Amino acid sequence: MAHEPRRNIEKSGPEFYSVRLSLEEGDEGRRMLVHREQVRAYFPFDAALRRGKDCPPYLPCGYTQFCEAYAHEATTLSRFTTFEQDENGAGHIIVNGRAPTPAEVLGPSTDLRSQEEKEGG
Repeated sequence: MAHEPRRNIEKSGPEFYSVRLSLEEGDEGRRMLVHREQVRAYFPFDAALRRGKDCPPYLPCGYTQFCEAYAHEATTLSRFTTFEQDENGAGHIIVNGRAPTPAEVLGPSTDLRSQEEKEGG
């Protein structure tokens, strides 16, 4: 039976996602553990970048790595918006496609709500 390669972004227990940092072919490399709430924050941050005017001044921790991991194996044209600084420190928002949905990025049964939110507490 053939070994199925790990995905770049995988669920790792009820509260965490494992994000592949090394995107070289055949290199499972290092992975970063990201809390569900952090992943949940990436989607509104992407929306804020797309709007451009109410953009938060800092990137959420792990956002860049998460965006790269998703873009590397995405099967749709959706991409997270990225933010880069030039040599003068000026920021540039880069929109590379339509906004991805949590279902596209994490799977169709994804629910990023906390247990309390799910139970109505």
